[in-house]
Amino acid sequence: MTTRPRSTSRLAALDVARAGAVFGMVIVNVGPVLAEGPASWPMQLLYGRASVLFILLAGLGVVLLAGTRSAGRSVTGTLLWRAAVLFLLGLALQPLPHEVNVILTVYSVLFLVAIPGLRVPSWAVLTTAGVLTVVGPLVWIAVNRGVEEKDDAARFGDSPGQILASVTLTGPYPVIVWAVPFLVGMWVGQRDLRSRSTQWALVIYGAIAGLAGYAVAEGLQFIYGAPEPESVDYDRLLTAGGHSHMPLWLVSATGTAVLAVGLLLLVVPHLGRVTAPFEAVGRMPLTAYTAHLLLIAFLVRPGPDEAGTGLLASVGIIVVLVVLSLVWSMIRRTGPLEYLMRPPPLPRLRRPPSFSADPP
Repeated sequence: MTTRPRSTSRLAALDVARAGAVFGMVIVNVGPVLAEGPASWPMQLLYGRASVLFILLAGLGVVLLAGTRSAGRSVTGTLLWRAAVLFLLGLALQPLPHEVNVILTVYSVLFLVAIPGLRVPSWAVLTTAGVLTVVGPLVWIAVNRGVEEKDDAARFGDSPGQILASVTLTGPYPVIVWAVPFLVGMWVGQRDLRSRSTQWALVIYGAIAGLAGYAVAEGLQFIYGAPEPESVDYDRLLTAGGHSHMPLWLVSATGTAVLAVGLLLLVVPHLGRVTAPFEAVGRMPLTAYTAHLLLIAFLVRPGPDEAGTGLLASVGIIVVLVVLSLVWSMIRRTGPLEYLMRPPPLPRLRRPPSFSADPP
């Protein structure tokens, strides 16, 4: 197999990573996550990690956007437009019968976070992520303490106050917590991703963080016991369970996301066209994500009740997404919903004609 030029290998690896994140969310969202047996292992492994990879790649993508912005179009304007589109799309998709917490609303708010994030040094971005890794979960516990967890995803029909509370503090993807992988993604995007030393650093430090977060949680629970899963209290700080919103989970899940990006940056350039189907999906992640929700809502639900059936349904959806993406890529390089992410062209204002006064 031929090795890709370094100018294209980075983007191809990130496309494959986006596809992997979408595929992981398909497997988790089809479920059933709480099933037992070997068929449930992929769901349990990906639960709370595929979505973190998706968010981390969003932060990384914002930095790439800032480096390749179109002439005459500000990054701020583009991010504001994308945030608005994703926010409305997320609210519209949530009421469908897919039984999935749609991630797009928090995705959109994080684009607003990126606007000041692009204006500060990379060390400040990483420091903010570190502070939020501790402070975010503590604030989340303080707000939700003693309340039984429930799905509180924002949707059309909710009041502005309900939507704001859901997106920031009480929903399935509270920004106070989920800003961490997004900011780490921004920091990663500011590295030289073409450098082999950078790629290996992402692999090594990502693996250390991924293992350390999980190992520390297991050790603490061995000593102090596991927290109550049905309610929110400060004993939850001991866990690294998926979607727990806790520091050790953030460290572990974000670390594995960084590890995945580093590995793909190292490997994809040597795989030639083998990765083409994944790249096709990765170039249109919004379309693929939305399509998988529609397929789950109208072809899968209700059910599945068994892990094996869910895994087969997930594979079927993934195959459909790959085929549709490949077919579409033969017509257009950009996915249909990705076109919505492009701000409309600004009207060109004609300069009014100048009139010189007649001589007296």
